[in-house]
Amino acid sequence: MRAILSVDGAVLGTVPSFPVDSPFWPDVEPVVRHLEEVLGVPTAVLRLVSVVGGESPRGGEVTYLVEAATTPTRGYAPDPGDGVFAPQPLRAPWAEPGGPAALVRWAGDALGRQGRPPTGPAVQVKSWNLSCVHRIPTAAGPVWSKATGDWQASESAAIALVD
Repeated sequence: MRAILSVDGAVLGTVPSFPVDSPFWPDVEPVVRHLEEVLGVPTAVLRLVSVVGGESPRGGEVTYLVEAATTPTRGYAPDPGDGVFAPQPLRAPWAEPGGPAALVRWAGDALGRQGRPPTGPAVQVKSWNLSCVHRIPTAAGPVWSKATGDWQASESAAIALVD
């Protein structure tokens, strides 16, 4: 795996290639875990940028665009970037700068209103063009937050029926 590192919508550089446990592109929890250890700051995967080799949705040399919460002081090589923030009208909100953080804030506020506030940092588990999933610890156990596109509105209706 490779990572293009950004902060506040600006590319800082690249993180050297690293292995991860899962070959599946949307499984970003091990990517985030590695990056946070190497960089020393909280991170979130915004989106997959490219894949060389592999076969959808797994394998190959994957490059992710990653957002750090603050500018790290270690673990990356400066690089001006290559247009990864070019506007794309169909891009999901969670794939844009600040998107994952906004989802986590929304979920934390919603949990707080229900008397079940987060007890620690959210963990980004998956991110891809269909959804973004976080696991949020609470005193009553973990809560899962899933953001989907407007075209998946029926999924929330199905979840409400199961509830």
